[in-house]
Amino acid sequence: MQAALSARDKAMLDLQMQLDSMMSSGKGMDEKYNDMLARLKGMKFGSLDPQTDAALRDLAAQHPDMLEYDPVSGVLRFKSDVTFASGSDEVNASARPTLQQLASILNSAALAYDIKVMGHTDSQPISRNKARHPTNMHLSAHRAISVRTDLVGMGVAAQRFEVAGRGEFEPMVSNNANGNTPRNRRVEVYLTRATGRSVGGPSGDAMPSPSAPIPAPRPRAAPREDIMK
Repeated sequence: MQAALSARDKAMLDLQMQLDSMMSSGKGMDEKYNDMLARLKGMKFGSLDPQTDAALRDLAAQHPDMLEYDPVSGVLRFKSDVTFASGSDEVNASARPTLQQLASILNSAALAYDIKVMGHTDSQPISRNKARHPTNMHLSAHRAISVRTDLVGMGVAAQRFEVAGRGEFEPMVSNNANGNTPRNRRVEVYLTRATGRSVGGPSGDAMPSPSAPIPAPRPRAAPREDIMK
């Protein structure tokens, strides 16, 4: 019995040493993980080049009631309550000079970027123009399209754009009980490095005119008699 107890104590001691070793190793892993996490938090993803960043900072500073600019992500936010009338996707006349300034930046400092326009709403149900905007998703997408349409009309190349609507599904803050939350009503403009396609079109070739005639198909060659036999 004494021998059995001694063997048991030795086994328990060995197990305790292995456990201590594993815990010590785990602490080291935790320290490495926390260090990597801190380094990642300190990195800036999506930031723009200094010239474009400075131009967008200046634009937002000139129009603080209409625009917000996030230099870390490079996102420009138009406040929908200033840019559009309630329930409308038509850009207010008062917002067009600001869009014209943005168009100038997109055609100069930010010429190397493609443009994504994203519309957002709060969760308040649609009460106006329901035939045109049945849901908040429709309204958010239509507003993004309107911003793109105006920028294209101001000279920004049409093929640089991507548009989308997120409706009420990506709020910046929690919506109020009745859904009326102005902070969440916005149109965001994201700039991403261009994919390398030329102004002519995605393939680099000139885009065909929609009215251009479609070439007639070539006549098929008559089958050879020796093959038919």
